[in-house]
Amino acid sequence: DDMLKNTLYFILIASLVYAANSDDIAIHDDNITTKIIYCPQVNSLTKYELAWFGKSNLIKWKSTEPSLSEDAATFSGAQWDGIQVGSISCVYQSSDVLSFPIVLKNNHMFKQPHNTNWTADNNDTYICRSNNPKDCPLYPKIEQQVEFNIHKIMKQIKP
Repeated sequence: DDMLKNTLYFILIASLVYAANSDDIAIHDDNITTKIIYCPQVNSLTKYELAWFGKSNLIKWKSTEPSLSEDAATFSGAQWDGIQVGSISCVYQSSDVLSFPIVLKNNHMFKQPHNTNWTADNNDTYICRSNNPKDCPLYPKIEQQVEFNIHKIMKQIKP
């Protein structure tokens, strides 16, 4: 029983330290913290075998299809698909204009875009056309955060 409490205590502290050191950017809207995520920058993309990978704000992205492209030269934009909450596709183009676009996705859900750079393609799709990922902000679906007192939590689980 004490071993379990010590393990839970360690996990809680490690989680709080990790969250405090996160490099996510945050804005405050109606006292709810919302993180702004962007598609990975072109220079951060890497290729392993036939798959492309990227990382932004601690989120890992992966290509959806095998790619013969040898490089990712430019960011082409992003596409959001869903109803109020949906998925994001980040689109990149190789310097070989005859190659298919490189499309990266992740397993996170995002709120419907509301920035002026996003335009409705149809009821369920929004497109952001830009060469800069920072022009296409993404807002992950985050549950409302409850304010907590770390000292109170630690006293409740401390062995």
